[in-house]
Amino acid sequence: MPKISQQNWRLRISNIFSTIIGNIFSRLIPGLLFLPVLAILYYFYWTLWIGLPIEVACQKVKYTQINCTLKYQALLQTSKQEIQNVKGMDIDTRISSSENGTTTDYVAVLRSENGNRDIKSYSNRNNPELELLNRRLNEFIKNSEEKLILTIRYTWLDTLIISFFAFVILLIFVVFILNSITQLFN
Repeated sequence: MPKISQQNWRLRISNIFSTIIGNIFSRLIPGLLFLPVLAILYYFYWTLWIGLPIEVACQKVKYTQINCTLKYQALLQTSKQEIQNVKGMDIDTRISSSENGTTTDYVAVLRSENGNRDIKSYSNRNNPELELLNRRLNEFIKNSEEKLILTIRYTWLDTLIISFFAFVILLIFVVFILNSITQLFN
């Protein structure tokens, strides 16, 4: 068996590493290109089947226990989610920064023993609906009412406009990918 020189070993190791790195990047980059597509597809799924809360219905089960049901409306279905042992509602202030500046959202949050559940986000702290949700639910918890149903205003126009633009972006991305693939084989 012939001896392999140190230079040949270095060349072989270099070839192995370049092959491994080449394979990683050739598989990683196309995978990263599909992340925006997956995000848009999730948005469509959320818009069509999950939706947003449109109603909060709370009922006292025992003197100390309150269960609430959130009713969600999506474009294709309506669903309900029960939240047990509700303790109250808070208004959380959430500040996010972007290149356009800082935005502040005020979120109606239903507190329970099992965690918090966001109900709706508002851009104005003095929004009448936000104040009404907070006041009515917290009064219900303190008082002896048996049942409370609160309707949450929601317009589908915003969701439909965003869905349309997301669909256009997805369509442009698919055309770009298909064009790139056909150029590879020509």
